[in-house]
Amino acid sequence: MKCRRPFYNSSGRMLLHCLFCSECRRDRTVEAAVAEAVRQMRTTLPPPTPSDLHAKLRVSVGRQPIRIAPYLGLVLATGAAAVFAAVLVGGKSSRQGNEGLALRGSLRRSAQPSRDPGVLPPIDRGTTTIAKSGRRATHGNLVARGAITRSFAAKARVVEDDLSYLNPGYGSVKFGSVGSATMSKANLPAMRDDFVEPPALEFASIDAPEELAAMERDAMENYRQEASVVDSRLVHNVSISLKHASMTEACAELARQTGVSITAGRNVRDENVTLYVSPRPAREVMRQVSAVFGFIWEREGEEGRYSYRLKQDAASEVAEERLRNDDISAAVQSLAKTVKGGTETKNRELNICKQIFAELLPDELQRVESGDVVTMTTSGSGGGEDILDPQTSADLLGTMGGIRPWKDSYLPGRPEEPGYIPYTQMKDPAATVGFHLKISEFGGASLSADMSAHGSTGNFKSAGYGHVNALGSVKGVAEARVDNGKLNAAYRSKEGMNREINLSPRPTVPIAEQGEAPPKPELNTIASLMASYRLIKELQPPRPYMTSDDYWQAVHEATGRDVIADSFSRLFSLEEQHGTLFDVLCNGCDQMHYRWSLDSNFIVGRSRAYYWQRISEVPKSRLVNWAKQRRAQGFLPLEGAIEMSEMTDRQLDSIEVGKAIVNQWRLPEWGIPSRPMWTLHDPVRPILRQLAVIGPDKLALMKVDKLSLSMLSRTEAEGMSLATTDSSAILGVNYVPPGKYFWNPLFEMGKETVHTDLIIGDTAEEVETEVHKRYPERPMGEVTLSDGTLSLVVQTSQNSYSIGDYRFGVGHRGPVD
Repeated sequence: MKCRRPFYNSSGRMLLHCLFCSECRRDRTVEAAVAEAVRQMRTTLPPPTPSDLHAKLRVSVGRQPIRIAPYLGLVLATGAAAVFAAVLVGGKSSRQGNEGLALRGSLRRSAQPSRDPGVLPPIDRGTTTIAKSGRRATHGNLVARGAITRSFAAKARVVEDDLSYLNPGYGSVKFGSVGSATMSKANLPAMRDDFVEPPALEFASIDAPEELAAMERDAMENYRQEASVVDSRLVHNVSISLKHASMTEACAELARQTGVSITAGRNVRDENVTLYVSPRPAREVMRQVSAVFGFIWEREGEEGRYSYRLKQDAASEVAEERLRNDDISAAVQSLAKTVKGGTETKNRELNICKQIFAELLPDELQRVESGDVVTMTTSGSGGGEDILDPQTSADLLGTMGGIRPWKDSYLPGRPEEPGYIPYTQMKDPAATVGFHLKISEFGGASLSADMSAHGSTGNFKSAGYGHVNALGSVKGVAEARVDNGKLNAAYRSKEGMNREINLSPRPTVPIAEQGEAPPKPELNTIASLMASYRLIKELQPPRPYMTSDDYWQAVHEATGRDVIADSFSRLFSLEEQHGTLFDVLCNGCDQMHYRWSLDSNFIVGRSRAYYWQRISEVPKSRLVNWAKQRRAQGFLPLEGAIEMSEMTDRQLDSIEVGKAIVNQWRLPEWGIPSRPMWTLHDPVRPILRQLAVIGPDKLALMKVDKLSLSMLSRTEAEGMSLATTDSSAILGVNYVPPGKYFWNPLFEMGKETVHTDLIIGDTAEEVETEVHKRYPERPMGEVTLSDGTLSLVVQTSQNSYSIGDYRFGVGHRGPVD
């Protein structure tokens, strides 16, 4: 039976117990901790008195608060033994007093993750004050969730149990109070497996004191049994080489090498890590994972068969959300100040938009910040709260210009063009300007004004056009420049930091396969309208490129040091570096927007914008599955594109994530639901998402153009913008994978029969041949290379039309006059 280390009212008696108890002497954890404390301590401290040991401390470890006594069994027993042994081995006389003492324990992870992550971004690992009072050190309160960062000259190392060790930043008992004095007087030991989250001490509200006391006794006994556990299986050495591995894969590798059940919870299983470890105990690797990512390990089961699960607790998730909200508020305030205080330009439209924005009411500004589009209309547009005054309305209409006739329609025009009609001379003219705030993938903000004007002419009841003006943008806090040389100056003198190295990262995608930067696409082409990842300059990665994982792999190979870093889908310029290890790390991490540091002989890397990138990252398991399907068929089937559309808007709108998916993972189909550069309303993403809702049977009918609209529910029809369409209409879906060629005709309105055939092939010649076999009268040159095209085809008794991508057109052929 294991020793429970009973409470003594004398520190000497407790010390004697630890030294002579056969169970305690066999405990190698106690023996090693005492030896380590004796080796490290050079300042003589007086042995702790009973009053010291009984001083009330506040220690935080879980989510429910409980106030406890500080006599934590093994921790204080070991501490007393270490202090007494230090007095025996020598040092300064205790009569000389002490300069102070810092207890280095595992405190509760701060609820506010660091905005500048460094080594352990979400963790407050500061030391805690114990103030000097003559010969005796008076224990102060350990205040969790606060900034406890005071340091002292003399430090005593307190042995950490396994739960605290696996979860650095966590203590051993919950912080706060309950309605019973029993818990406040309990002698609760620290967790010996100190890297694991300790069990929660939670109680329901019970009026009967006897029942509450019984529950407390049972809970404390269970806690003591759990705290005494040391899982020797985790001392087993592991060697790991994982590059851009999910936490599921990392935990599986740890489990394989140790024989212990180690898994990743649902809310962390898709997080990615790059991990290179030479042989060292598994518990040290698990501790680093917890420290770097801010996650916690839970332990379940029975002794000898414990299982471990990695998760992120609610407090950490809420804290990251708070960081993002703070970034947004700061960006919006900075942007509003820039737009309102900007100088006038030669662009009259831009000036009037800025003037209108500067005059928005506080509640309207709040709506803009929340993501709503706030639209202001001219005084001639009818009633409403968002009506501009007459003078501002006239100014807005005056800047919008006018239109000119073209065949049986109108186009935007200039005053010198024949037939030009300004909006101010039309009947019932009106103009609107809608302010739209967009938050970037790293917390920056951009403000745009959607402008439109219309009025009545002789031939049309309403004619007009609209366009978008960019009013300004600011970068987010997470995009701020990183200066690792300044932040990590203290590491320059560390062992090995001045060693000269050559760093030559090997990109996962060989340089020869990365391609070249494309030419700028012609305006009004399908590629430009769709914001193609293949052709749009802003959607191209730097060439040659690498990932952060390639960089950390090169660091490990060049230095032989253990490395742990987070891993996100982002491509960086590939560069070779030469210099001291310190300079190479600083320069490389500055380029990648990373912070690096050292911890327990690990080189640790953490993205500066990790709390933004986490919500934009696409699960690796999905990417692997899509890539497998594409290799098998040569393209991703429609069902794969539908699955892609089910990702969040933030994931689909991320430019950096899109670059990596298209180029690193070779999945150009991502551009079909993504299109982050599309400036107008994108109908394709809603169509894809609705196709996911209707089910496989209806989708199969749509793929062969045989689904009757009457087979869809009203909700499904509304999701496809078909609520007012004749129920007898026949629906089809046309999907052209990237890399395929397809027929892309334009039919003269009222003069030619419209054919909606979907003709695709692997080459342009193949498609041309099939087109002229069916329609010999069609002109040559109507074949286009697809960047991923999807459209919903609707055939009614009167006409046929498509919703989505432009696959065929009906209009006027010839140049614009």
